Amino acid sequence: MRLILFFVLCLNLSCGTQPQALSKAKKEKSEKTTNSVETMVLETIRKMIRLEGGRVIFSDLYNDNRFSPKEKTFVGQLYETFFLIPGYLKTMYTAKGAVPPRKQIGENFGISTDAVEVLLQIMEREPRMPKFFTRNSSTKEISSINLEVIGAFISHRGQSVRVTNWEGQELPDFTLQRLDRTDSLSRSSLLGGGALIYFWFSGCPPCVRLAPHLAELDRKYRAKGFQIVGFNADTILNISITDKKRDSYLAKIGATFPNLHLTRQTQADFGNINVYPTIFVVDPTLKIRRHLINYQTLETLDKTIKTVFED
Repeated sequence: MRLILFFVLCLNLSCGTQPQALSKAKKEKSEKTTNSVETMVLETIRKMIRLEGGRVIFSDLYNDNRFSPKEKTFVGQLYETFFLIPGYLKTMYTAKGAVPPRKQIGENFGISTDAVEVLLQIMEREPRMPKFFTRNSSTKEISSINLEVIGAFISHRGQSVRVTNWEGQELPDFTLQRLDRTDSLSRSSLLGGGALIYFWFSGCPPCVRLAPHLAELDRKYRAKGFQIVGFNADTILNISITDKKRDSYLAKIGATFPNLHLTRQTQADFGNINVYPTIFVVDPTLKIRRHLINYQTLETLDKTIKTVFED
């Protein structure tokens, strides 16, 4: 009887500890995967910093075919964190009168101190980024921040951006005026056939390369009910161009699909878009199938649109 009880006790103990052991092993494997993903991405960024004189082109990283899906997601997370850091520094300084160290910044956003350091280096080297902090040359920690400059940056660029986890989500709502301001077009008008939303501005080099592809695809898929719609950002970006010149450009490339004036509210609803061109491809129920950044080949766009008709 004692032997049986001893056996049952041991069995119960092993059943209790086995899931813990598996859970621990799974956690260690997950942490190892996360570390390898971060290492790969950070090494690539550091190389880009060396080769590009300090500049890092996010869209080039995001579209790098050498990255696995997890690595691509981490690139997107870094980009999102890049825009969140200024506001976080301002909030923490206002609340506590001190600038948080890099380790605390990393813990707040779920990235390592090494990743924070890389983002700070990008901020220091990017010519379009305002200089809103100084650092201690010995410790590398942020020693001071300029609240006024941070406030202006947030006012101009927004508190945050979103580039990850769009697939499978509902297309944000919108109602925007056409470029000729004759009438408007809304989200509901895209129901039933699938659509491609194209964010662009006049003179944007990759937009100039991409637009003829969209004109061709519009001619190819319009009869099937698929719609291509352009969201033009000239107004919110304060780009001085006449309606006549813009219309002439669209006519030259054969773009007969509707183009709308992007508003700041819609820009914010679509993740505070800062990279042009940006593309959303949605199915007939307006669920987002693909989210694409920067120039895409005709072949890539065609394959993406075809997936809408495969279901």
